[in-house]
Amino acid sequence: MCIRDRYSYSTDSHGFRTTVPSVDSNEQVLIVGDSVPFGVGVTDESTAASHLQRLIGKRYRIINASVAMMANRPS
Repeated sequence: MCIRDRYSYSTDSHGFRTTVPSVDSNEQVLIVGDSVPFGVGVTDESTAASHLQRLIGKRYRIINASVAMMANRPS
């Protein structure tokens, strides 16, 4: 778990942002993008990927492979 800017997030064994609830399915949906789909500023439960996982249920596993960039962050 990483704590940053007063929010915490976790990653799975592949380094992807954790999507909750955890679903074990061979059918998968991969989400890629920048800090918006990654969910900068929100907990694992509040990412778009986690909301989508709750909406579609257990048939598909949502994988959040987005990356939060820090290039524009002040030093």
